[in-house]
Amino acid sequence: MALFNSLSRRLSRGLALGAGLLAGVMSQAQAADEAIYDGNDTVAIIGYSGTVTRWNNIDFPNFEKWMKVYAPNVTVKRYDPRADAATEVTMAKSAIVSGAKVLALAAFQDDPSAILEAAKEADVKVVLYIFVPKSVVPGVVSGIVGTDPVAVGEAQAKYMLEKLPEGGKLAIVNGDMS
Repeated sequence: MALFNSLSRRLSRGLALGAGLLAGVMSQAQAADEAIYDGNDTVAIIGYSGTVTRWNNIDFPNFEKWMKVYAPNVTVKRYDPRADAATEVTMAKSAIVSGAKVLALAAFQDDPSAILEAAKEADVKVVLYIFVPKSVVPGVVSGIVGTDPVAVGEAQAKYMLEKLPEGGKLAIVNGDMS
């Protein structure tokens, strides 16, 4: 769990850096932990679900922390659709109408095209966080912060094959990540 939390913290930091850069229309960082943008824009982070404690304990706080470092004058608005696709779309559109210049989106639906189309129409930049949806609207996504899910799956399968005793059994469990 410590490794997972550490990775999540690093991903949150990377997401904040990416959102800060996009808010500044790709300003250039001068040093690793210096402000890179001094504008007063708004960045919206739309998380996976408040029912997953990691979001409230790690992802949201770390994102906000690093946004204060990289873009101290940017307002961060936090949106939690609580694992409801319709609510996620409504919140994203609300963030856009409210003036967000960047959406940091952890889409939990396979096809967030309604969100991506709304962002494209409003010229709002989108950074995908952790989850890469199956369908991505061309020209909308400005960055992805996360890991390659295929590589992760292959590494997990290799690990299980190496550790599973001969004749051992595996169970596949699907469901909410909490």
